[in-house]
Amino acid sequence: MISGELRSKVGGVWGASWLGRISNPLEVSQQITHLLFLRRLDELQTLAERKANVLGEPIASPIYPPARQPLRWAVGRSGLASGSSGSTKTIPKKKLYELPLPVVDLAEQREFEDQVQVRRARRSICAAMVVEDGLFAPLQSRASRGEL
Repeated sequence: MISGELRSKVGGVWGASWLGRISNPLEVSQQITHLLFLRRLDELQTLAERKANVLGEPIASPIYPPARQPLRWAVGRSGLASGSSGSTKTIPKKKLYELPLPVVDLAEQREFEDQVQVRRARRSICAAMVVEDGLFAPLQSRASRGEL
């Protein structure tokens, strides 16, 4: 059982989830995982920026290039969302529409789709092989005992 400050933080997360119309615990954990991932990406970008400043070199492969800076955790928490400190933060439609969205080439989309289909086919083949192994083992056992 949790108590004290941790309990109030967990309650706050659940309250925010309910306000956002998310009541399924799996969806809540997915959202939390996604937010933690985004925060970690921002931390890695910040670390790379500090390292680049110390060395006086540009960042070799930035996670957030200049066009995607509005998508960063720190920027999103302060610059993108609005609302008072006690209220639920909202993102104005105007700012949302101004966010740059990457457009992936159609050939790349099709290549990705092909890779997904190949992986699905491999997964179904592996599942069929597991079933086949499960059927073959008892037959082999009976054959080795001379029961067939």
